Amino acid sequence: MIELPLISRDIIKDLGYDSLYPTQEDAIKAGVLEGVSMLIATPTASGKTLIALLAAAMYITKQKVIYITPLKALANEKYEEFKILEKYGAKVMISTSDLSSTSSYLHEADVIILTNEKLDSLMRHGVEWLNDTRLFIIDEVHMLANKHRGATLEIIISKILTYYKEVQLLALSATISNAEEIASWLGCKLISSDWRPVPLKEGVYNQSEIIFKDDRIKIIQSNRGASIDLAIDCIANHGQALIFTETRKKAVSIALKATEVVNKYLTSEDKIKTKSIANAILENDDTELASNLAFAISNGVAFHHAGLSYSCRKIVEHYYREGLIKLITTTPTLAAGVNLPARRVIINSIRRFDVENGMEEISVMEYKQMCGRAGRPRYDSVGEAIIVSNEPEYIFDTYIDAKPEAIRSTLLEENNMKMHLLGIIASLPAIDKEELLELLKNTFMARYYRLNTIKSRLEKIIDYLLVNDLIIEKKGRYIASETGRLASNFYLHPETAILFNSFINKGEVNDLSLLHMITESYDFSPKIALRSKDYELYDENIIDKEYNRSLLVLYAWINEHSERFILERYDVEPGDLYRMVENAEWLLHAFTELARKNLDLMRRSSILRERVKYGIKEELIELVSIKDIGRIRARALYNAGIKSRYDIKSVSMDKLASIPKIGHVLARKLKELEK
Repeated sequence: MIELPLISRDIIKDLGYDSLYPTQEDAIKAGVLEGVSMLIATPTASGKTLIALLAAAMYITKQKVIYITPLKALANEKYEEFKILEKYGAKVMISTSDLSSTSSYLHEADVIILTNEKLDSLMRHGVEWLNDTRLFIIDEVHMLANKHRGATLEIIISKILTYYKEVQLLALSATISNAEEIASWLGCKLISSDWRPVPLKEGVYNQSEIIFKDDRIKIIQSNRGASIDLAIDCIANHGQALIFTETRKKAVSIALKATEVVNKYLTSEDKIKTKSIANAILENDDTELASNLAFAISNGVAFHHAGLSYSCRKIVEHYYREGLIKLITTTPTLAAGVNLPARRVIINSIRRFDVENGMEEISVMEYKQMCGRAGRPRYDSVGEAIIVSNEPEYIFDTYIDAKPEAIRSTLLEENNMKMHLLGIIASLPAIDKEELLELLKNTFMARYYRLNTIKSRLEKIIDYLLVNDLIIEKKGRYIASETGRLASNFYLHPETAILFNSFINKGEVNDLSLLHMITESYDFSPKIALRSKDYELYDENIIDKEYNRSLLVLYAWINEHSERFILERYDVEPGDLYRMVENAEWLLHAFTELARKNLDLMRRSSILRERVKYGIKEELIELVSIKDIGRIRARALYNAGIKSRYDIKSVSMDKLASIPKIGHVLARKLKELEK
């Protein structure tokens, strides 16, 4: 038995563990609780989070611990897990948004959960309490290869290696083929293993047969389609199933098709509970998407994808963990998201939809991440990952028997380099070319590209930043211009800052043109292309061939159209609408700051930001600033002649209570607030 510090023993006991997993023992023996930096490269559910918890516990109340992860959903999950440290005197906090803020309250925390982008933003702001950090825990370090987020993670790690030399690094990853190389770059010991707490069986389903890797064959009764048949076979044996589909629409259609048969495996008590959950969804969301989800859940099935509202996704996740939902259908994005293990993971197709490339085959790494969801610790003795295909040999060669792709740097890509070089320059009083090159030598990129190649790209980007007035050269050293500094502080890509400056110089003040600029910027997402029928919805004075559908959606939103209207007319789901609104609000905030010298434009964009935030016309801005008054209640008040706080104060209690969506309880609250 390993000798453990008292706090480690207490945490293990509080979490209900009787013993450590092999991976955990290996990490402790290698010195993870004694400040040794480490890369833990092991499968999902092999105990990496407990290692991180025990390592963090060695620092709490004395020095800071920062835990970073690529996704907000994962950050929220880790925050809940790390709150156990509060029992031992630690203050645990989380910050995943508002990249323009220094989040000064975080200096009070001992353990801080952040997204990668939030930590990068804090580094750009030069937040002093970062110097008190003694342990950086880097989750999902294999995301270095991600074309959208990898460069940010790489630059964060490079800054830690350059500027925070006396810290412990604990990097966590799924099994990767070049783990030794990454550990060498990080200066870490490597703990690598294929051990899982629940053994994994991989196979291919073809013509009613599962052909497993060990050559075992299982016959499946064929009734309703391959994926559903595989799921039902699992559910009939008291397991839960997870089906990965190629698109959102496929996830919904398979879920609805599965309801009739999954319903038969619900107890009477289950049916009462799932019906109650379905009713709760319908009370808060009247879209067709929510209606389909409610129907599916009432029958023990759910679908899960980015188009769902946050609240709907949380409901699905919670009741799946509770066991009420027997089957989830989802897109491949869930494989890298929240932890929802299933006895049987079914990959409906090795193809998936990518916004940039259309339908394409998933990578081996993505497949292995899907496999990571197979097997529920404490519930299953084995987990199964099954690909549906009529080409078993190809699947075995390409996925099941293949190693994950080696992790490679994405930092040299021009747009990535632009973003992060500006961030580095803006975060320092001044820096010269050689100092920049020295920092870049600490990147993972430097292991793959010749120094001359990196130097050439560096010089090209510096010229670009100089020409576009984002940085200034003084005696061979570079500092950020005011625009460059603001762009960096707001976490804007240089292309966006340049577009904003161009618009400011034109001096245009028009809500539609402002929204057009925002939705066309490099940083805006999701961008959704116009369809031919969209041209039929507006006259030629409104719509333009340069617009995208995201602009029309935001224009409808600020004119108080409902989520249901937006889904039916534009085929944009609530989750996507939420991301558009959040993204546009952030960009308008940044634009307002950049436009400070043009008071009219600054005022117009500030008002538009409030309209985007709440989905309202300008006349409702004062009303929505009141606690408990959202866009629906504000409109009801305004239509009843109550247009300001003063009107609320002046009107009688009875009249206020009689307004739709208000009632006596809220009316009393409003009266108290406006006394």
